Amino acid sequence: MSNKTSLLLREYDSLSNLYSVMPKTIGSSMFSPGQAFLWTCIDVSEKYIAIGTDVGLLFLYDRSKGVICHQLSSKVYTVLLCLSLLVLLYV
Repeated sequence: MSNKTSLLLREYDSLSNLYSVMPKTIGSSMFSPGQAFLWTCIDVSEKYIAIGTDVGLLFLYDRSKGVICHQLSSKVYTVLLCLSLLVLLYV
């Protein structure tokens, strides 16, 4: 018998603001202007929501401010399949 505990997380806040501030198309010279993209992976913490896409873009949403605080892109067109936020604890 295992002593592992399962943990289920739920989001009770509305994500409509996140959806409204996320760009719907790409405006970069790396891609075709107006090219749509899909969310492929997501991770959350108390402060942030990280979203990966099928075109190599990574968005970091600040939950308290309600804005995209960072947008990173890979140098090559690649699908982000997995991401994880690292929570640092200062003691």
